[in-house]
Amino acid sequence: MARRLRRVGGTDLTVTLHHGDITRPETLRRLDVHSYDSVIVLGQDPAPDQPPDTPDNRTLVTLLLLRQLEEVTGRELPVVTELIDDRNRALAPISPGADVIISGKLIGLLMAQISQNRHLAAVFEELFSADGTGVRLRPATDYVLPGHETPFATVVAAARERGECAIGYRSHDDSSTTPGYGVRINPPKAERRRWTVEDEVVVVGKD
Repeated sequence: MARRLRRVGGTDLTVTLHHGDITRPETLRRLDVHSYDSVIVLGQDPAPDQPPDTPDNRTLVTLLLLRQLEEVTGRELPVVTELIDDRNRALAPISPGADVIISGKLIGLLMAQISQNRHLAAVFEELFSADGTGVRLRPATDYVLPGHETPFATVVAAARERGECAIGYRSHDDSSTTPGYGVRINPPKAERRRWTVEDEVVVVGKD
């Protein structure tokens, strides 16, 4: 079933819904997941009668099947995964550079911040609302010239001119290296580096 939605700004967005069990290999093969730029696997909220130690079982099985598809096709599949229990992170069969979000831990940290500073509630509301300001990855070439050694202060100034706030960057050369996979948050403004066309800048801004 396909449904056409109207995005903010007037651009159409087509959403296609498929019914099936994503823990079955044939379902994922039918979806042709490698035809997409990336995949988001959302965790299932535990049911009242579900054992408390098994909230991520279906998610882990889905990740295992996606990993098998990668091995069969020889193509890397960028996956963002939501886990309910942080203890299951070590069990998640994910590729290097994949992202994992622990929903319960994220909410807990958010509430702890708000409890200490109520003024942050408005900030988080803006960041987490569907049409608000968010954290984005932008091409570094939008802010600096590739191949030149430039301080991060230049990136911050260029982002400010665009109505954005630069808070870090992701180095393409280190994107497959643990533990940060090339992401550097809040680097010193005096830090100098030679930027490439594949590098990205982490900013707070609107689409």
